[in-house]
Amino acid sequence: MLGIKLTDGLYDESNKPYFMSRTADSKLKTNLGYVMHQADAMAARIEFEMWYKGKPTQSTPVKKQYAKKGLSSPNVNAQEMFKDLFGEK
Repeated sequence: MLGIKLTDGLYDESNKPYFMSRTADSKLKTNLGYVMHQADAMAARIEFEMWYKGKPTQSTPVKKQYAKKGLSSPNVNAQEMFKDLFGEK
C-alpha cells in the first residue's frame, strides 16, 4: 500500500515524512517506494514522448494467431522506440 501511495513522490504533501525523514526510525525500510515512483515517472514520460511525436502506442495490430492463444503480438519496432526514447541514433 505504501509503495502505491508514494508513486506521487513529493507532489503529495502527505508523502514528505517518508521521503524527507531525519531519523533512522522514520526512513523507508525498502526501496519499493522509490522504484514505483521512478516507474510511474518513466511511464508518464514515455506516454508524453509518444503523444508529442505522434506515434501510436501500438505500432502493429494484434495478429489472429496471437489473439487465439491469449498472447500479445510482438512489437517489431521496440528497438526503434528504445532509440527514440533514449536518444540513440
